[in-house]
Amino acid sequence: MLRKTLVFVVLLTLFLVALLYGESFAAWLDAGGTESILLTALIATLLSLFPVIPYPIIGGILGAIYGPYLGSLVTWIGSSLASIVMFVFIRYGYQDSVNAF
Repeated sequence: MLRKTLVFVVLLTLFLVALLYGESFAAWLDAGGTESILLTALIATLLSLFPVIPYPIIGGILGAIYGPYLGSLVTWIGSSLASIVMFVFIRYGYQDSVNAF
């Protein structure tokens, strides 16, 4: 029960961050937030986990900022990390419920 609660709280916190700051993250990216590719990939991951702003728009912004090759790489890293994070959270928190089902 503790694992389920912990996973739920972490996902809820990430969702609230994406909901409250999603547009400001996108505005920062659009304004040229190219100082750190790693930070940009983490923001893309957060926005991919909870698509407050449709993710193709984020991909378009990243493509416009970084160019087609590096922008698609950052977009791919963000969506792949989001898939991995969601898989780990669901596997860690809810595996026993699914196995019982």
